[in-house]
Amino acid sequence: MAATSPTPQSFLWLTGDFLDPPWPDHKDDGALPLTLDSNTDVWTVGVLLEDGQVVAYKFLAGWPDNPGPVWRNQEGESFEGALDSILTVSCGQAPCSEVP
Repeated sequence: MAATSPTPQSFLWLTGDFLDPPWPDHKDDGALPLTLDSNTDVWTVGVLLEDGQVVAYKFLAGWPDNPGPVWRNQEGESFEGALDSILTVSCGQAPCSEVP
């Protein structure tokens, strides 16, 4: 996910139905912290998934003026009821590594 501009997120965590427990709402509860690449302004995380697996996910974000976490999907929608982002893993092997 791209960093927001002009003020990038203070943090970005990945949550979803593929985690145990599903849909954690904080990194201390199992949400996966992303790392910001300052050269590309893109947040990334590595996740081990199975070929053919379908996962629903969202991001939890915080900013200096809104520490959140605020739920956001891949399209950046954060309103209540915003649809989950969906990823179908297709790598031709099991397990495989994907970055949503």
